[in-house]
Amino acid sequence: MTRYLMTAGHQPDYEYQFLTERPAWNWWRDYRDWTSFERPTMFVESNESRWTAYLAAIPSVRLDFHRRRVRFTLAMEGTCGSTPENGRAVELFRVWLEDMAELHTVQQSDDRGRLGSVLDTYLEEHLIEQAFAAVTAAARQAANESSVSRGHPGGPAATDQASVTTAEPSTTRVADLRRRLDEQLEQALHSFGESAGVQPVATNPELGLLGRIGDPQSRRKFLEAVRYFIENGRKGRAVYLNLAAPPESRGWTNHAILYRELAPRRPLDPERADLGSRLVQRLSSNRGLTILALFALAVALVAVVAGNQAQFHVMFDPAPPPTAVPSAPPTEQP
Repeated sequence: MTRYLMTAGHQPDYEYQFLTERPAWNWWRDYRDWTSFERPTMFVESNESRWTAYLAAIPSVRLDFHRRRVRFTLAMEGTCGSTPENGRAVELFRVWLEDMAELHTVQQSDDRGRLGSVLDTYLEEHLIEQAFAAVTAAARQAANESSVSRGHPGGPAATDQASVTTAEPSTTRVADLRRRLDEQLEQALHSFGESAGVQPVATNPELGLLGRIGDPQSRRKFLEAVRYFIENGRKGRAVYLNLAAPPESRGWTNHAILYRELAPRRPLDPERADLGSRLVQRLSSNRGLTILALFALAVALVAVVAGNQAQFHVMFDPAPPPTAVPSAPPTEQP
């Protein structure tokens, strides 16, 4: 199984990018119209021999330069089959689903969830910042060398030796930090163990699922479908999209879809209710007051309508034509 890590750093130019090796192709872009990658997103796909997965917006405790919360994004790919690595991947998906469900239903002091906490533990901030510094320095060096080789002062011949002596340490530094990141990421994922939270893989799980992420039964069936695709090598996809399900999903043959839901409303606390809520409660408990309030409302509406009609007539009724005053007959001259 190959793992890829995307995140951001604290410095202004440490923007979101892959600190490990970058995937050969951006398979998640197919869903860009149906989900926001800045908010929790998950999908797993299998083509019978290989599987890919993408988990976006895993919260971290770290902050960026503007004091905003930083997120982790994990991309993974592997070979289908019943292996310990695939079992750990399924357990990782289960933990992520539980984190997202609790985020909407339970008040927590730490809203990172289990997955975000584990990633923060193994991928410490100083290691992330060192990796960003090395990657940024290597990118700037490559840009400078490219500029010089295109005919800027010094020319290629004059800078060949300098390139060998400066680019090689930068490249080595990046490779070393990426190796350390990958080792720490592997330890983090191994800490979850193999999947033990679901039943053995079903030979014919419920496909075509459309459920809520807050529903335990929907999450269980969703995870059964994921295991069916990955460990049994069946073609299909399981997705959690935070905007909408793509219309072409109606034509998917093997799929499971979860959708987001709003946090449940808290019950009304009479001691902290506002004036409007208290008035409604008082009126609902006293029939006489209710009738009186409705009568007062009706009188107010009649007064408003009558006033509007009077104003309408004043503004738009045509004024009567002026009355002609007869002129005096001419006086005869003697």
